[in-house]
Amino acid sequence: MSDSLGMRGKWVRAALVGFGLAALSGCLQVGSDSADLAGTDANQNGIRDEVDSYIRIAYAVGPQRDAAEQYGRGLQKVVMMSTPDEAKNLIIEVSRSMSCLYSVFGGGNGANHPAAVSQSLEDETFDTDARKKANDQFSEALDGRTWGLPQGDTCE
Repeated sequence: MSDSLGMRGKWVRAALVGFGLAALSGCLQVGSDSADLAGTDANQNGIRDEVDSYIRIAYAVGPQRDAAEQYGRGLQKVVMMSTPDEAKNLIIEVSRSMSCLYSVFGGGNGANHPAAVSQSLEDETFDTDARKKANDQFSEALDGRTWGLPQGDTCE
């Protein structure tokens, strides 16, 4: 199906609004629990090991795994955001990775529907109260901001 941002653009915009404005609470986390918040990333690919394992099991090698990893790296940066000012640059990266996810998984259904894929990666990434709070803080930092929908090939 040819889709020059038609339906895919609507899905991406809806997902970004839901992701970016999900909840508004808390203050930025700083302190001794940042290592626990980050988790372990043994291969230093920017994705916490548990999330990385999930991606490797759920998605075959190729464009789908690459897109899932790109989104996973963006979500991990959300977890580790330390100041509200970082959000304005980070949302561009997260938007690009989500757009890539929608372009690669665009024809999928069920668990491979792009919205289901993004939700499962968010669930895996924001799996503790502290990580959920980090996502809430990211959303709060974006409150009132606007940004454009990425254009062109957004996959790394």
